[in-house]
Amino acid sequence: MKSWIKNAILLVVAWAMALGGIELALRLFGDNVLALGNQFVFYRFDPKLGWSNNPNSHGYLTRSEYSIPVDINSVGMRDREPPPRVEARKRIAVLGDSFVWGVGARYGERFTEVLQRKLPQFDVLNYGVSGFGTTQELEQLDGVLDAKPDYVIVALCLSNDVTDSISPFGQGYNRPFARRGQDGKVEITGYPLVNVRAIGVKLIGADSGIRLLALVNMAREAMAGPNPALNAPRFKTDLYVADFELYTPDDKLAPEARERKRKALDIEADLLAEINAEVTSRLGAGHFLVALVPTKWEVMPQLLPTNARSNENGDQLLARLRARGVETLDPRGKFTAEDFWRTDGHWNPEGHVVFADALAERLAAQPVLRP
Repeated sequence: MKSWIKNAILLVVAWAMALGGIELALRLFGDNVLALGNQFVFYRFDPKLGWSNNPNSHGYLTRSEYSIPVDINSVGMRDREPPPRVEARKRIAVLGDSFVWGVGARYGERFTEVLQRKLPQFDVLNYGVSGFGTTQELEQLDGVLDAKPDYVIVALCLSNDVTDSISPFGQGYNRPFARRGQDGKVEITGYPLVNVRAIGVKLIGADSGIRLLALVNMAREAMAGPNPALNAPRFKTDLYVADFELYTPDDKLAPEARERKRKALDIEADLLAEINAEVTSRLGAGHFLVALVPTKWEVMPQLLPTNARSNENGDQLLARLRARGVETLDPRGKFTAEDFWRTDGHWNPEGHVVFADALAERLAAQPVLRP
């Protein structure tokens, strides 16, 4: 056999062994996602919500102060498998963003599990998805109610839920968003959604029988740049509000910014009132609660711009929700700086206990949850 043929065969065999070794490594370790600071690798594209938890994905979320295991169950919840519905046990569903999903908290440390231990007569189900705004939670609601909860809680993140609800994008992903229609009512728009990024275990090849091909596809998508479909009119909004503007008193804002703030807060309150109405229609009155989620901006005013005020956003939302007949829980005064991670904006395990304590006190007194 000629030497060049031998060399070619050796080269092909070497490449096959190298690629086979990489493929084997991906198959051995690829079922677990190592998320170095980004919880969004545990998600997948969702044509209704923008993104959602990727069922049966597992791995770790690692940041400078913690490394926590993450396990998504078979129905797309960062939670245990939902227990069978038992009439004698009340079921509580909790919706929200990264504070509910539990960035910075292990399973068992989050307020939903702490609440479960404090009120063992209930089954507490965690429907949190990091990055969600209230618009997405409204779109998520039908599926949650199909699980037949007895009570629904929306944990409202004060620092960004208002702006998330009116933004067509979040963390680089496309999502439904709310705006005021010509008839004066809030409408959900942005459909059909576009899958603009590789989300979830697509990063490790779950969309392909050959993991290497999926990695190549991911690289191709990354180099392709923004999807031109995102220039469609349905992704345009004329209501952009900076988060810090929501914390700035009206008399410190320019007229244009003051009007944007008012519109955004009104839309947020209307979305939550719509969730309340839907829950009431399915479960009856008194089965819904909006629990304010304090962030560092509520606790550490030094982090805000000079003219901003820590309680401004929460106070404005509370007034609007009460005017719309939505029941609320305001635990802002219970939190201190010690309840947050030092280099991360989320609660540490102690913060989750504080929130769970406030919820447990309220829920224990709810007539609709009594035996």
